[in-house]
Amino acid sequence: MKKERYNIFSKSHKGLRRLVLEAGRKIHKCDFGSISDVNECIVIFLKAIRYYSYHIRKEDLIIYRAINPIAPYIVTLLEGINARGIEVASSIEYKIYKFNSEGQTKGIIDFGIELQSSIFSFTSVVVQHIKKEEVVLNELLWQNFTDCELLELEVKMISHFVPEEKEWFNNEVMKCLDDHEIAVWIDDILSCGNANDADLLMESTRSALPESRWQKISRNIMQRA
Repeated sequence: MKKERYNIFSKSHKGLRRLVLEAGRKIHKCDFGSISDVNECIVIFLKAIRYYSYHIRKEDLIIYRAINPIAPYIVTLLEGINARGIEVASSIEYKIYKFNSEGQTKGIIDFGIELQSSIFSFTSVVVQHIKKEEVVLNELLWQNFTDCELLELEVKMISHFVPEEKEWFNNEVMKCLDDHEIAVWIDDILSCGNANDADLLMESTRSALPESRWQKISRNIMQRA
């Protein structure tokens, strides 16, 4: 059976999908006559928008730099598409800022209609972004990098996190992976012979999870060794 190639985007895309779907569900069920309901929608929608922006400006930046010498025209094309996506995200943030600054109760129903329209346009942007990376970029990465090199590139992204970015990654990505996904990830890095990278990942994982869950994962890793 042919081994599936390593997908460097799988964890960040999973976190992004989860936030966008959660925002969509909240907004779909929202009572726009209730300020508290509207505020809950705003919080989760902004989290999705900010993760999308962070993913493009931080994670994608490192991956695109690795691909640029191989396919600069693809990188230029995707950067242009991403810039337009950031414009959509920024315009939604501005609508939310304007609603908050005007006292919230003013025009709440109209704002609700705008919010419903905005989640549709934002979801479309995110789905297209993920599709292009999963299909176009992954194919380029698999043609030009080994799985070990892709794992090293992913660890490089994590090692460049400043404290608030690390906290965000732990809360929005790491905690949303199941125990098997985390164990396989660490096991893949160990199989590439890079103990230092595995140690960095294990330290990050342990700090993000309850001790009981970490102990379960570490036993899983030891059994697989």
